[in-house]
Amino acid sequence: MQQARSRLSKPAKIDRSPGKNRENKKSISSKWIKDSIQLLPTLFIAILGYMSLWGVMQYVYPETFQNWIFPNSYLPFHLLFGISNFFLFSFLTHRKFWGFFLTVFIGWIVFLKLQNITLDTWGLGSAFVLSIGASFWWSILNWFEKKE
Repeated sequence: MQQARSRLSKPAKIDRSPGKNRENKKSISSKWIKDSIQLLPTLFIAILGYMSLWGVMQYVYPETFQNWIFPNSYLPFHLLFGISNFFLFSFLTHRKFWGFFLTVFIGWIVFLKLQNITLDTWGLGSAFVLSIGASFWWSILNWFEKKE
């Protein structure tokens, strides 16, 4: 019994031309650039946040917002710094998860430094553990939102 031509096994053709690798590299870089262009509003929000943080640090005395809501917390400073960092790192990494992770890490280190706590191994370790825990909760919340 004869098989149809479409059923006959054909040898696989291997294209060894160097042009395909260059096209892949171009497509990866062009995809990154396209994603960066789509994320430009996050960069503008980060720049606006850093400019407002600069304004607060230049024209407002630290004693006026040092004990706002919590004693010795500098809460307005941390809010502006955290929001700006989140948008900047989300733009740089193209992922909200890593932006959140780095924001929590840097925010905790700055908080410890403002509390005059030495940044030894335990301080950096606590920042790392806190960042992992916060990012874990971020992932769980996003997972439940996607599931619905």
